[in-house]
Amino acid sequence: MDKNIPLSELIRIGSKITSKCQGWLTQQQGHKTCALGAALTAKRGEFITKTPSLESAIAELGVDRSLADQVWRMNDAIKSNDPNKEVHTREQIADWLERQGL
Repeated sequence: MDKNIPLSELIRIGSKITSKCQGWLTQQQGHKTCALGAALTAKRGEFITKTPSLESAIAELGVDRSLADQVWRMNDAIKSNDPNKEVHTREQIADWLERQGL
């Protein structure tokens, strides 16, 4: 994969070949990923067989920690105890990132 592909597009590509999961970058059974895991899958051009640490994934994707945390919260909001949190699809997260120019 081209290293210059925006994060939003990497998430879109990875979302087409994986199902969504929450709480993990990847789940091997069923080829599931969160938004960041979808981006990493697209960047590598293959499904992730060994789940990296969040810090490793952030470094490989070249995003800063605060952005990664925001994406993680949007993906995993259902895991939150805050009833006002809205869970987002990976595609909605990609749309939000695209509006940010990412």
